[in-house]
Amino acid sequence: MDNKDAEKLFFIPFNTGGHWLLLAINPIREIVYYLDSLGNDWTTYPDMKVLIDTVLQAFRAQRDIQTSRRGANSITWIKVACPQQHSHRLL
Repeated sequence: MDNKDAEKLFFIPFNTGGHWLLLAINPIREIVYYLDSLGNDWTTYPDMKVLIDTVLQAFRAQRDIQTSRRGANSITWIKVACPQQHSHRLL
């Protein structure tokens, strides 16, 4: 693995069922950056966490990366500041 791989980000739009947010994932460093215009914490979306845990497990398996027993708990979630939506109304 070279240094360039450690800095790659993969962008994933995620729909919560009525709201879109954006995830940028660095699978090598196990960092997930998320942008949510409603300002919610990532724990508000448990289905999203399950999806990301699964994606990172598949990535580790494909790259034959060993992890500690903490596994998915080692993922760092970082909330990125973004413009906020003040209403749930559709325009």
